[in-house]
Amino acid sequence: MSIVYSRSEILACRPRQCPKLSLSNHYYYRLRLSGLMVRFRTSRLRKCKRRVGTRFCLINTGSVVNKLETFTTIFSDHSPDVVALTETWLTHDNGDQILSTMVPSGFSFIQVPRPSSRRGGGVGVVFKSTIAATLVADSQAYDSFEYMDVRLKFGNRTLRLLVVYRPPRCSESDFLRDFSCVLEILSVTRDDVLIVGDFNLHVDDEHNQYGRLFMSLIDSCGLQQHVVGPTHERSATHKRHTLDLVMSRQRNHLVSKVRVGPRVISDHHLWYVSLIFILLGGPPRSS
Repeated sequence: MSIVYSRSEILACRPRQCPKLSLSNHYYYRLRLSGLMVRFRTSRLRKCKRRVGTRFCLINTGSVVNKLETFTTIFSDHSPDVVALTETWLTHDNGDQILSTMVPSGFSFIQVPRPSSRRGGGVGVVFKSTIAATLVADSQAYDSFEYMDVRLKFGNRTLRLLVVYRPPRCSESDFLRDFSCVLEILSVTRDDVLIVGDFNLHVDDEHNQYGRLFMSLIDSCGLQQHVVGPTHERSATHKRHTLDLVMSRQRNHLVSKVRVGPRVISDHHLWYVSLIFILLGGPPRSS
């Protein structure tokens, strides 16, 4: 004999619907972190990625003073977004005033003169005014080299830029010790990292002890050096060495291309660097 159930009787066997779980953000995140709650991906959570290119330039100016025409030509011919400067020879007294007369319209700058009163040295960065830039205030000062630590904002990505100048008179061993401290600090940042400048080390010479030690140091820190070939030529002896360097993290693929430019402003070549940032979200809305 078959048993027949009505629709209402079958529906009455359904399990009771659980009440909607309402949690504060504090408990919600604790449950997720402990693995007791899983949030399934939805189309709303998927963020598209887009690649954005940035033109970067590295210049050893050998004193930027009285080089307005050459400086302006570099900007007009190559349209860089960011320019790093070494050996500006600017001072605390008139550095900002001099650089403000040289920077094209639509650009801003930050410069750090040599800490002491000795002539020479100094580093700076010139950037489009649409790029938010801040100087890292707690940067440690060292006697073995000069540098500036800047955060540059590109959309939702932040670039940690170090511009370095090591005077040739300074001890190489002291520099390696001090620079390793800076790299240790940078190792914990989640930002993209770009380190550029004139290091005055012959990294192209495999027989140069300090050049080898430096390359070993950056490799141990997960960094890659991108410049290939001589960057400086001494006028008297015509000796050529790789002194100006461009470094980034090996895993990030931030640097897509590096090419050499002419020696138009000093006895160092210009270096043009193409950077690629992977930004989350769609393109900005047109107004």
